[in-house]
Amino acid sequence: MVLRSQFVMRTFAAVFPACLSITTAQAQQDDTPSNSFEAHYAAAGITLHYSYDNDRVMHNYSGNWDLDRDGIPDEIYFIGTGGAHLYYYLRVVLSSDRKVRDLKYMESDRPVYTPPLPGDAAGSSRIAGKLTVFSVLQEEDMDFIYIRLDAPAYLAARKMLRRHGVHTDRLLLGFEKGKAVLKDDLRSKDAP
Repeated sequence: MVLRSQFVMRTFAAVFPACLSITTAQAQQDDTPSNSFEAHYAAAGITLHYSYDNDRVMHNYSGNWDLDRDGIPDEIYFIGTGGAHLYYYLRVVLSSDRKVRDLKYMESDRPVYTPPLPGDAAGSSRIAGKLTVFSVLQEEDMDFIYIRLDAPAYLAARKMLRRHGVHTDRLLLGFEKGKAVLKDDLRSKDAP
């Protein structure tokens, strides 16, 4: 009986890794990673530079916007934080100074981009809708990244945000001479 039990265990130990690698290889054949928004953007007709790196767990929106207004598009990423419920924090690299800015308080579990319509800007009600998580609003004096934090992300960052004069879950982030400018989205008076 002991020999039979040992045979079963050895067979399982030899066969299980092979089955696991076949299953993993089949799962990796899918061209679109599960956390990518490429299919969403294609279906919605949204045209922008976008890629998702499954190995680095990163949404890459680089090359779409010139936040520092130097004529060269800047780099915008959402970097995965790991864990069972994956969140992504905002990373911005301005072309003017190439400095990496990790804004870990600006987190989202679904950083999907919503393009603004003509007339959308700070103060417009359409962007403030519950479905918009991430957008870029172009103002006369500055371009802003709009981020709506979900309740857990807002509560985790609330003290720090209040020190910067932000009292809602809807943030506007701009850059002035390389320095981050953070403020409330003026249309959202109701803090959660």
